[in-house]
Parts: sequence; C-alpha cells; structure tokens
Amino acid sequence: MTKSLMKKIVILGQRAEAIPAVNGGAVATLMEMLIAENESQKKLDLTIICCDDEKARQKARDYPYTKFIFLRESSTAKVIYRLLKYGNKIFPLLSRIMKSSYLWQAYCLLKTMADVEWLVVEEDCQVTGYYKFSDLPMSVAYHSHLHEIPQTRPLYDRIIVVSQFCQNPWLSYYDEKDIKICYNAIDLNLFTRMISNDIKLKLRAELGFGSKDIIVLYVGRILAVKGVRELVKAVAAINDESIKLLLVGGTGFAEAQKNTYELQIDEMIAENKHKMIHIGYMSNDKLWQYYQLADIQCIPSLWEEAAGLVAIEGMASGLPLIVTQSGGMTEYVSEECAVIIERNENLINNLRQEIIKLAYNPQKRKVMGEKSFNRAKRFTQKQYYENFISAIS
Repeated sequence: MTKSLMKKIVILGQRAEAIPAVNGGAVATLMEMLIAENESQKKLDLTIICCDDEKARQKARDYPYTKFIFLRESSTAKVIYRLLKYGNKIFPLLSRIMKSSYLWQAYCLLKTMADVEWLVVEEDCQVTGYYKFSDLPMSVAYHSHLHEIPQTRPLYDRIIVVSQFCQNPWLSYYDEKDIKICYNAIDLNLFTRMISNDIKLKLRAELGFGSKDIIVLYVGRILAVKGVRELVKAVAAINDESIKLLLVGGTGFAEAQKNTYELQIDEMIAENKHKMIHIGYMSNDKLWQYYQLADIQCIPSLWEEAAGLVAIEGMASGLPLIVTQSGGMTEYVSEECAVIIERNENLINNLRQEIIKLAYNPQKRKVMGEKSFNRAKRFTQKQYYENFISAIS
C-alpha cells in the first residue's frame, strides 16, 4: 500500500518517556511495539513526536518507515511546567493555558502538517485537553493509560482506554461509541523464551538463591501505591527460609534516582537479606530471564490499576499470579491463572497465606502457569496494532 492511501496518524508521546523506549517506560514500550508492527504491516503513515533523547535518536534508525520528530524542552520550561502542574488547583486557568513548551512546540508543528487524520495524545494527565489542539485541522484522540476521572467535558473527539474499568468514568461526557478500549500487550516472543536449567541455576546463585528455593517475583515501580511495603512485610513474616522475594524495578525508569520510599524498602530488605533482594530497574532484553527463574509473581497494588502490563509478562512467562482486586487488572488475568485478593486491612496476612499455599503446592503452580501461558496469547503485539487501528477508524 502506498503512503498516499494510508491513514495518516501522528502520535504525541509522553513528555518524560523517549520513543523508542531506550529508557524503559510502559507507554513508550507500547508505542515502540506499535511502530515495530507498522514497519511490518505498513497500514499507517505514522509520525511520532516525542521528547528528545540521543539514545532514542539512534534507535529510531531501526524503524525507517516511521518519521520521528524529537522536541527539545528548555530547563526553564520544565520548571514552569512542574510548578503549574502541582499548582493546578490554585491556578487552573493559567495551568491550562501554559502547560509547557512541549505541548506548544507540538501544536506549532501539527498545524503545519497536511492531511493528518488523527492526532493521538499519549501525554499523561491531559484529561481536559490542551486547548490549542482544538484549532487543529484533524481529529484528536486521548489515549488514557491511567484510571482518570474527568471533571468537565474534555476537548477530544475520541477517548482510547486500556480497560473497561477505565472506560466507565468517561461515559459521563461521551457516547460509548466514542470511547474505545485498546487492551495493552507485550512482545510475546520476548517473554515466552525459555532459559536452560543451567542458566537458571546460575542466575539464582548470583542472586543468592538456591535451586530449591521458591522465588516470589515483583516487577514494577517501587512506589507506595504498588503495595511493595506490604509484600515485603508478608514475605518477611513467612517462617520458611526457602520462600524468597525478588524485587525488580525502581522509583522511576532507567536513570531515575531513588526516592524516600524506595530507600525505606531497601532498609527493610537489608533487615531480611537472607530471604529477599532488590536488583533495581531492568530493561526488557534482560528482564525476561528473571521471570523465568521465578516461581510465583505477585502484583499487590493498593490503587486502582488501569491495566496489567506486568501481569501479561508474567502470564507469558508461565507463572501463577497473586494480584489484588485492582481496577482493570482483573480484565487481564483470570481466576484460572491468578489468585485475586481484596485490598483491605488484612492484605499483608492474606498475601502471606496465599504465597504459602502456592509455594507448598507445585502441582497447582504448574496448572496455573499453563493457564497463564495460554491467556497471554490474547495480548499480542499484532492484536494491539489491530485494536489501535480500530480505535481510530
């Protein structure tokens, strides 16, 4: 198909995440999957506008069929944006008008582009919408990756969400036909890879784990809303030295500094270093191996998760899951492959009990792992691409 016959789409990436996803980030990773699939299927004339990053510029050369525009933002503009962002309740009008030079630069570029059918805004916390985008000669969709609740009628023509749970708040302002669900996905080819038993034992030994240890894996950002403290306490309370905890992730992404919460978690781990370890951020090209050496994945979120990207990774790796009843998470997993527990005052004890039950029941882990592997096939890169195109059709 020639480019003149393709749907011309511009994706505005998040301010803080470079595309391609050279520094990690869930949204950037999803966008890179979309780009990769389009390089193969070529159904979209695709342009990506995103923050500037030298490593991303280099990686972009791997995708010759996609146009990348990298925006530089001054340090002053970044400071002003942060002040306005956190002062939104005090200066709502000023915050709306002066979001940042990033959005302004994007707007100036977009108004010069001809024949663009859709602008898809990936930038987070843009619930109401950047008012200047209303002037653009193209339809504008907001791809919401969080559980967001609009307070006034947003400025978008369409909303794309990552779960039915996230769709519900938008129904106050849009007809259901204008709110499209595009479930998240992963590169199954990456996370379904297997490692040999020798490599598994070697990796375990490097982390201080034995061959017969039961490893509980947490992958994600080390934030209070993710329930990491509760998980650490739950494993620490298990009177079985063979049940270990592996934490993979940091406060932010590749180069983020540790915040107070993550430092507190590290102190807790140091007190229980005989049965748990925190190895920080890990890129996907290495992360899959750590899924392979684990026995159970735990996602103990305390807030309403919009979706379950790490859950898909765990399922693709053939792991049984323990998750909290959290937002859109339960649309991704099922009771056949995941133990789903309530978020209440008994969470720590409930986590402890469910971990013990699975640890002592290898047959159940095996059956749940097989169900996980099969369920993950619903969330492929190809399916994500088709769903995304459908959302802007």
